[in-house]
Amino acid sequence: MPEILPPWPTPAVSLTFGILALLLAVVVAIKSPFPCLAWTAITSGFIWALPLKHFVAFHEFQSIYFVGIPLLLYGTLFGLLDRRLPAFVKIGTTAALLIFCTGSLHVTRNKVLTSGKARALTEDFRCIANLIPEGDPYCVTGSVPELLNPSHGTEFYLKGRIVTLPHDATYLIDHKQNRFGETLTPNNRYSFLFLNPRKSGQTESPAYDHPLLIHKNTEDATVAH
Repeated sequence: MPEILPPWPTPAVSLTFGILALLLAVVVAIKSPFPCLAWTAITSGFIWALPLKHFVAFHEFQSIYFVGIPLLLYGTLFGLLDRRLPAFVKIGTTAALLIFCTGSLHVTRNKVLTSGKARALTEDFRCIANLIPEGDPYCVTGSVPELLNPSHGTEFYLKGRIVTLPHDATYLIDHKQNRFGETLTPNNRYSFLFLNPRKSGQTESPAYDHPLLIHKNTEDATVAH
């Protein structure tokens, strides 16, 4: 998979233009003939973000709630295009538009790259789900990729199937292709299915004894006792 590009705009550029955009939007709101609408556009994002700061900080799509600021700013600037504007306003607006457009293209490219991994993981678990008969318990014994955190990802793909501890599982799911001998899903890329060595009469793997490898059960999974 191609390497993910470093962030653009950089944090310094984003912060600088973000502060300038906010200040200009405040000036526009003060002089706006519709002050209630203008101030709502500016403050709505903050009203949403402050009580949800721990959620907003780690989910970039939450920036949509600040869309009122650039809409107000650019809407006002475009409304002034038929007037004489200072050169610095034209240059600043053009630079801001270029940064916004290149930043959007950068985010789109990285999202395309990461979605390719998601498609591969989905296909992996489609194959795994087809091979685990109903009623046969399974256990995640390894650290699958971050996108499939065992606390929720596997239950999404294997919802309704039985989750248990490694010693009692008929099937094991691991991120290493040869962890428990020959895998039942040799064409998978990230997550692999194995018949439990204990069930097939093979030597027990020491991986069973590692406490971090025990799969965490959730409300969406049926737990075997």
